[in-house]
Amino acid sequence: MMRKTKAYRPAAAEALEDRAVPTTGIASLPSVDAQKVMDAFRAFETTYYQDVQTILMAPGTTSPSANRAAFDSAISSAANNLNTSIDKTIATLPSASTLQSTIQNQVAGASQSMVTQLQAIPTPKEVASGALKAFSRAGVGAIEKVATHVTGEVANSPAPVGTIDDKTLSQIFGKVQTAFRTFGSSYANEIKTVLAPTATTDPSSNRAAFNTAVGKDLATLNASIASAVSGLPTSLANSLTAIASNDLLTGTPATGKSLQEVLLGLKSPKNREGGSMNNFKAMSLSAMGAAEMQLGKDMFNAVVAYNVALGTPTTPTTPQVPWTPGGPPLA
Repeated sequence: MMRKTKAYRPAAAEALEDRAVPTTGIASLPSVDAQKVMDAFRAFETTYYQDVQTILMAPGTTSPSANRAAFDSAISSAANNLNTSIDKTIATLPSASTLQSTIQNQVAGASQSMVTQLQAIPTPKEVASGALKAFSRAGVGAIEKVATHVTGEVANSPAPVGTIDDKTLSQIFGKVQTAFRTFGSSYANEIKTVLAPTATTDPSSNRAAFNTAVGKDLATLNASIASAVSGLPTSLANSLTAIASNDLLTGTPATGKSLQEVLLGLKSPKNREGGSMNNFKAMSLSAMGAAEMQLGKDMFNAVVAYNVALGTPTTPTTPQVPWTPGGPPLA
């Protein structure tokens, strides 16, 4: 984010503020590296903005042209530092060597690079707020153009072999959603046939048998998810299977957070029908939805971490929840 000053805030400076590099969904090493490259451009933009005020139009300056050589030299040096930062960031991408050379030229090459565009901006003829704004706005526009192009090149470069792509993850999440819908149907059936069958006056008397039946249904859900991820690389499949077990089943020690523990903790309905049963069903649905959302988020994060680890260890950005759960109504 560009730093504010008391003098003014150029409108064009908002171009690189809080900008996330567009990705197709599941983060891979190129998309994570592209975000880092964008951050490096943000830092360069801040340096540019500061150098305009402290070098080109330093306090006491009457003729900016007298400071132009020093300013251009400072910007050239900053651009070289930017290139060094980008080189380091993308060093483990499969196309790193070619990409590094291309980006170096785009940033600081001898022709039509970001540096040459910045150097070509006419020097302000006077030290005035309007001249300062116009000069800075032109510079930020040139930086933005190159930053957008370069980060796009990085984001769209080939990912390391073994990267889990959107299609694969979408297929797995589809299977997970199907497994949750099946569990929801089974849970609804357990309510009808075990917890509150016809002629039941006190569902709590059947709660132990109901909990046992739901436990079996949860085990089936867990096994279905393990099957859904079984085709992934072993280390990732094992990780996702463990995540599912932790999110769904009571562990040792118990955490009170798994779906099984939350469902066990629901108060038994007092009657077979009516408000008490409706509340039990609503609380059950809420618990299932929350568990499905949490599992999806945990699995998504694990795949992102796996993808990024194929290159260099990096902390990924927190992703959006990959889907919205929608199990069957517990009618």
